[in-house]
Amino acid sequence: MRIDGIRRIVAAHAPNVLAAAKLLRLAIDRKSFVHSEGLWQALKRDRPVDQFGRPVPWVNTSIRGLIEGRLMPDYRVLEFGSGGSTSFFQSRVREVVSIEHAAQWAEEVTRMVEANVSVVLTGSESAADYLNPTHDGALGRFDVVFVDGLFRNECCERSLRLVNERGVVVLDDSSRPEYLVSHEMFLDSGYKSLRVSGIKPCGIGADETTIFYRSVNCFDF
Repeated sequence: MRIDGIRRIVAAHAPNVLAAAKLLRLAIDRKSFVHSEGLWQALKRDRPVDQFGRPVPWVNTSIRGLIEGRLMPDYRVLEFGSGGSTSFFQSRVREVVSIEHAAQWAEEVTRMVEANVSVVLTGSESAADYLNPTHDGALGRFDVVFVDGLFRNECCERSLRLVNERGVVVLDDSSRPEYLVSHEMFLDSGYKSLRVSGIKPCGIGADETTIFYRSVNCFDF
């Protein structure tokens, strides 16, 4: 092959080679966001964790940081769907109530959480069945309602009665078309929205989470 032909091949592929080298640096360099945000640890362990291996919510890292910076020790959190988020919230707020439909998983989560967490087993045959633990108001009002389980539109509608006067609602995977009705419902109810996209632990694409809030809110937006 002539020298000029080799040069053309090298020139054509150089950008790809350089890009691959930069990706490799992200994986190797401990100062990169891949490490500081826990993405590398999550890939290694195949579950949502931070850079120290501690469980975190399965939401994008941008929204996780935003929420973490605004939680206060006296807050009450209600979550639909338990797991890494339960462990994450329990060390940052006064009380966590977690609604979970999978009995075996509920038992596992109960074993790993602290005394300020209540894991409430619920049914999953219908939205009414799933939301039954919240029906009579016995759970009280919450500063944060985190929607990341089943029947999310119905959970969002119910959350209007579950948040306190400064409460916020967090809806994960909020860009899915089927959740447009929840966006419209909150806006019609006087809420504003903050939509945040980013990479989830163990993910490869952009995922969106939305926080719905009123003018006076516990996150001080």
